[in-house]
Order: sequence, then C-alpha cells, then structure tokens
Amino acid sequence: MSKNLKLLLLVDFLLRVIGISCFTLFIAAIYNITGKSSDIGFISVATVGPSLLVTLFAGNYMARLSSLGTLRLATIFRVGLFAVAAIFAEGPLGS
Repeated sequence: MSKNLKLLLLVDFLLRVIGISCFTLFIAAIYNITGKSSDIGFISVATVGPSLLVTLFAGNYMARLSSLGTLRLATIFRVGLFAVAAIFAEGPLGS
C-alpha cells in the first residue's frame, strides 16, 4: 500500500473511533437526563436515518448530485430529524 493510502486509512479509523465514542457518551447523557429509552431511539434514528435513506432509496438521485450537494442534503435531513426528536422528547428536555 502507498503511504498516502495508509495515512488515509489511519485517519478514517481514528475519526470513526472518535465518532463512536462521542455518540456513546451522548446517548448515555440523554438516558441519564430523561431516563427513557425511547429518546435514545429517536436520537439513533435521527443519526442513522439520513444514511439509510440515501443508501436504500436515493442512491440513483444522489449519484447525479455532487458530493457537496449530497452532504448538504444529508445534513439538512439530520438536523430536521434532531429537531423532531427534540420537539417530541418527554422529560426534562421536552418539558
């Protein structure tokens, strides 16, 4: 393997580990604040939903867009799902 590919794989691995760690801490904090597992489900759907929809249903459409356009759409959708989760959350966050 080339040196650049090894560096890219290392950076990708580190970013994934950091992302998973931050997500785990975030989920634990949400559960400690609300005490409800349904709130964890809402947050998980808001996180995984855009990737799942892009992969399963919108692959052909997204292939026509640039990478930046795809990233923008996924981010907008993710923010929307987070907003819905925050609106419908019960407990100290939603009260």
